[in-house]
Amino acid sequence: MIRPIRHRSEDRVRAHIFLCLLAYYVECHLRRTGVPLVCQEDALDAEDAHRDPVAPARPSRDLRDKNNRRTCEDGLPLHSFSTLMQVLATLCRHHCHLHCQPDDPTTEVLTELTRLQARALELVQMYPMDHNSTSA
Repeated sequence: MIRPIRHRSEDRVRAHIFLCLLAYYVECHLRRTGVPLVCQEDALDAEDAHRDPVAPARPSRDLRDKNNRRTCEDGLPLHSFSTLMQVLATLCRHHCHLHCQPDDPTTEVLTELTRLQARALELVQMYPMDHNSTSA
């Protein structure tokens, strides 16, 4: 949703709308590709495509089984979309250098991926550099 903004110039308004649409696209892509890790339908059945749009939706047998197990096929715990984003938000890249030697090059330190983070990045086909090792 594009919220009310307080930008005055045309360029800033365009930039704001562009960023909102880009964020919406990224969210849609993550929701579509991260389905195995999230408590939602994997695919609609053929009869669900022609169901009554006014009637309450009933979860499929696969979704009920998935929610009862509380794990996906990989044995990883299921998440809601927001909790999966919280798990992925812990990834970071630190640029470190010594203050006593400011002319020395900086060093990058990456957080180590958990199995869940590695699987989520694999599903969205995003492979950060130097994130080959995984921890439990």
